[in-house]
Amino acid sequence: MSSKSDDRLLPSPDDIRSPVFQRVLDAVPTGLVIVDLAGKIAFANTTAEGMLLYERNQLQGQSIQALVPAAGRPEHSARVDAFLKNPVCRSMGMGRELTALRRDGTEFPVEIGLNPLPTSDGTWVLASIVDVTEWKRLVMTSREQHERVRAYWEATSEGLVTVDLWLRSCGIGGTADRDSHSRSLPRRA
Repeated sequence: MSSKSDDRLLPSPDDIRSPVFQRVLDAVPTGLVIVDLAGKIAFANTTAEGMLLYERNQLQGQSIQALVPAAGRPEHSARVDAFLKNPVCRSMGMGRELTALRRDGTEFPVEIGLNPLPTSDGTWVLASIVDVTEWKRLVMTSREQHERVRAYWEATSEGLVTVDLWLRSCGIGGTADRDSHSRSLPRRA
């Protein structure tokens, strides 16, 4: 239990809305959204506003549900309630693909971290939002390239041998005699 003197150390809603506090949070390169007990956005830093396509302070007072695609809203409400009953710092959506909803109605992939934020009004939520669109694109490109190389490797009628920096055979492809290439290649002098 916290004492009255401890409660005075907790930030108030006015503290969270103060220009100094907001400038500090605006300096963070990750999107940050602070949500109050009613599920309303009390603050969003400029990074979050930019990635979500909102102008300065347009998110304040809106329901956090405004950032959740329509299909996920019923489940999201239940998850918010569960988080508030056991508010611990954690990643959101473990094992699930998360998307956020921009002001223009487009969805994009995100990773979200949740942190309880004790205030003099009760526990609010500090959510960090990272746009993972580029990371997902790079993963997909890498997979596609890997599949093209693997398909070529398996379909080639020529023998292919890959070697590492020490000229050890790493793989055999095509119709090459795989058994005769399973040993290390001789080193050059």
